[in-house]
Amino acid sequence: MIQYNLWRKFLGNFSCKLLFLRIDQCFSKTLTTVATQIKMQTDLGSKIFCIETEKGPLYMKTSNKENVDKIGITDNTELQTLLKDKSMFYLSGFLTDNSFARNINRHEQLKKSIQTRITDKNQVYQGISLNNEKDFERGFFVLYDSLDKGCVEKQISDLVSRSGALGSGEVLRIFPSGNDGIIYVKLLSHHSEGGSNITLNGFQLIASSPVKVHPAFMFTDTNSVYHDIQRCYDVLNEFDSFNEIMELKAICDKYIKKNENWMKNLPLKPKNPVIVIEGLDATGKTTLTQNLGEKLGATVLKSPPECICHLRPKFDSHPQLLRRAFYSLGNYAFAAMIEEAANDGIVIADRFWNSTAAYAIATDVGVGGIESLPPEGHWVYSWPLDLLKPDAVFLLTINDEERRNRLLKRGTIKTDEELRLERSSPFRLRLEESYNRMENPKMQKIDASGTKDDVLNNCLEVLKAGQFI
Repeated sequence: MIQYNLWRKFLGNFSCKLLFLRIDQCFSKTLTTVATQIKMQTDLGSKIFCIETEKGPLYMKTSNKENVDKIGITDNTELQTLLKDKSMFYLSGFLTDNSFARNINRHEQLKKSIQTRITDKNQVYQGISLNNEKDFERGFFVLYDSLDKGCVEKQISDLVSRSGALGSGEVLRIFPSGNDGIIYVKLLSHHSEGGSNITLNGFQLIASSPVKVHPAFMFTDTNSVYHDIQRCYDVLNEFDSFNEIMELKAICDKYIKKNENWMKNLPLKPKNPVIVIEGLDATGKTTLTQNLGEKLGATVLKSPPECICHLRPKFDSHPQLLRRAFYSLGNYAFAAMIEEAANDGIVIADRFWNSTAAYAIATDVGVGGIESLPPEGHWVYSWPLDLLKPDAVFLLTINDEERRNRLLKRGTIKTDEELRLERSSPFRLRLEESYNRMENPKMQKIDASGTKDDVLNNCLEVLKAGQFI
């Protein structure tokens, strides 16, 4: 009987402990959920959005009712025009704890999921969001007819539940409220750790002036312009399961890592002048480099180097961040080749870092004209400190009509970038202006519309004036 009572007492105490443990777990989970809701509510109330429309970037920001009452309804004309009889979802797969490279990979997966799950009649815009001008993320705005609300919400719900790319990312709904000019944004769903969705109160969405610097260039690691070799390796190492990445690193390392202290020896310093010729396709770069080489008895090299060109088609099919990592690491291998050749004489290079950076900047900006670019003097236009610096860089320029005629005469297959130059004049303007803003060293423009001899003589005059030859 005593043993029985002791046993009952033990079970009673054990049951109480289990009960209290369960209560504690539930309480902790509730506190975590509440804390998550508070943070998400705070984040949603301080967001800046940028929709990349064909007319250019459209900036907006969230605000609570009290703030709107104080400042009054701002001019939401552009947003109201975009949302006429429509609503929008904003989707992002970016995760706070992920590296930018990993998030870009998730972004590309989400893009594919949207393309397969969202019907063609609904417009999809790429976009950006910031929290208090930090926590940069890329996402998508899905514009849909309000009459199709149920159908689109089902498609979005399906995408949220089945797309691994969205994961614990966020889904926002943006919608007008009648004819009063007020537009609301609401966090429709967010996957918590427990797998449940969290719905928060909405905020009003008001027009915002553009940020001073394009969001992609507020930070050094949220764009595809590489300013040091270590970042090249860091991004490539995030995707080292790709065979082409392993091969690229193996090839480039043969030229870059010539000794154990190779990082300490950067940038490389050649003994003789290094001259770089830059410009868009069909501006006469190859012709000038060959003519200069013959005139000066110089070695002529072409970027990207021949040893990695067979990998180019594979990397050109990857996301922009990874694509530019290929060209950027190639620049460091190219620098090693230049240094070796420059020990014996002058080197003429057909393209180098400037091309890699200019295309990256013009692409990362997304939409708009030169006003969307980072301002002159911004760090993004400066030559990397650990990369061999040329003595002179020439930028060949001709009018676009003549350049296109030259391309037609070539009869070669146009690259993706050349096709984009044809389709989008804003992209071409951004690209040309990005070249113009390069500094340290500053690019020297050469009018390439004259004869081959004219262009050659103009370059020789500049080189003599600068005492490079």
